[in-house]
Amino acid sequence: MACSNNVVRCALTPKFRDVDLLVDMLSYNMAAPAVLQPHVIDDNRKRFTPPVDVFEIEMINVPGNDAYRLNPMPVPAVLVTLHGAQGGLLLDEDTGKEIPAAEGGIFFLPANTYCTMVSGKKSDLRIAMAHTNLNWGPVTPRGTGAPNF
Repeated sequence: MACSNNVVRCALTPKFRDVDLLVDMLSYNMAAPAVLQPHVIDDNRKRFTPPVDVFEIEMINVPGNDAYRLNPMPVPAVLVTLHGAQGGLLLDEDTGKEIPAAEGGIFFLPANTYCTMVSGKKSDLRIAMAHTNLNWGPVTPRGTGAPNF
């Protein structure tokens, strides 16, 4: 394997540490952190689009004893249940399969799949959904002809 010069070690491993180069690379300017503002899609959904084409995050909130239908997207997504009590579930409309959506649950949603998210009777269901960034730069999923939306 070829040697690489694109890694600067900073004492996390026992290998050589180039302290001078590390100090030169760091910025010591005090500033407030940049906060990414969400784009509100609807009452239940917000999208956070960073300036990279690799991913974006959507936050979905389903009030207690309610349901939210997620229209199919041209790319697959990973969903993580951030908050959900008993009774919350995801419904794959193509297969009719019901998957319990308990806090900490992780789900894969294939591209072009309808999904309904159902909260429990007494508790909101909050889900974070990550997928390819469809709203920044020249990204269009291959073979779909879909515009950036």
